Formats: sequence, C-alpha cells, structure tokens
Amino acid sequence: MTPLIDIVFLLIVFFMTVSQISEIKRAKLDLPKLKTQGEQHQAELTINIDSKGGISIGGSDLNIDSFQAMVQTEYANSNNTLASVVIRADENCDSTSINQVVATLGRVGIQYIRVAVEDPP
Repeated sequence: MTPLIDIVFLLIVFFMTVSQISEIKRAKLDLPKLKTQGEQHQAELTINIDSKGGISIGGSDLNIDSFQAMVQTEYANSNNTLASVVIRADENCDSTSINQVVATLGRVGIQYIRVAVEDPP
C-alpha cells in the first residue's frame, strides 16, 4: 500500500509543478472581455501581442520576420497540421500588429486561428 501512496504523491507534485510552469509562460496582457460564458481550449501555438504591438512566443520577443521564420519551422515540424493557434492580444494594442500576424499565418498556410479573451468573473 505504501508504494501506491508514494506514486500518487509524486503524481500530485508533478501536476502541480507543470501547471505552475504553464502559468509562468503566459505574458501579462489585458485581454478583451468575453460577453458570454464559453469554453476555451489549449493551443499548440500561442502568440502574444502586447499593448505596444510587440510579438512574443513562449517568452521570446520577435519581429515580424523572425516570427514568420519561427512559425514556418513549427508548421513544418507538425507535418503541416498545426491545428490549434491562439492569438492573445492586449485589448489596447493597435490592430495593425494583429493584422500582420494573421497575414503571416495565412502565408505560412495556417487557416484556423482563435483569439483569446478573458472569461467574465
């Protein structure tokens, strides 16, 4: 019985650590507010756009050219099936940056893009 308890304890510690790491990688953005309740799914690729229009993925700040190169690499590594792309844009950012990101994703071949919003309290 004791080994089973040890395994369960290790699994709890593992999942607590992983959940905290995924929260650390999220950029602090003021997302637009969601008007209705809805379910948000996890993404394979999350693109952050801050209030000044800066693009970042996984904590790395990118310009539009390096962003395109990175997305092309990710898309090629996923055998052209990168199905879950989410744009997290600050509600105060200029739409030009969002349009550039969407156009770049379209040039790479990604057609389905979701925009993240904040759940209402």
